[in-house]
Amino acid sequence: MSSLTHALRPFAADVASTRGIDGGMPWGVYDQSSGAWVFHTADAVAEQVPDAEFPREGWVVRIMDNWTHIEGGPRSEMLVEAAEVVQTSVMDELGRGWPELYRDGRFVGLLTPRADDDGGLEWWLAGEHMCQAGELQALLGAG
Repeated sequence: MSSLTHALRPFAADVASTRGIDGGMPWGVYDQSSGAWVFHTADAVAEQVPDAEFPREGWVVRIMDNWTHIEGGPRSEMLVEAAEVVQTSVMDELGRGWPELYRDGRFVGLLTPRADDDGGLEWWLAGEHMCQAGELQALLGAG
């Protein structure tokens, strides 16, 4: 398993476990420099490759039929940007913020993805670490 797969699999589990997302919203990440899919949640996502119009460096995130190019740079920044692209699509699909944290029935805030020191993703709110990617439902269920 690639390190990118290791980093994105827990985040993908958070997306897939979200109520209101039909089939977990298939998406994937294509590495332009290697010319290969490095992560995808459904085989159908990887049946096509990005158009030649995209630069040959960086990543391309495919969410259903939408393609977004992420410029090359530090891996941790690209990982967060890919997560943010997916997060925005989830919010568009739901018609509200995602993931939203509530405590005692009151809205606390919208969580944002950040890279952790081990090359994975975690969820943050207002400068405070809330949980690792993959642990979102446990956090949200605690509210």
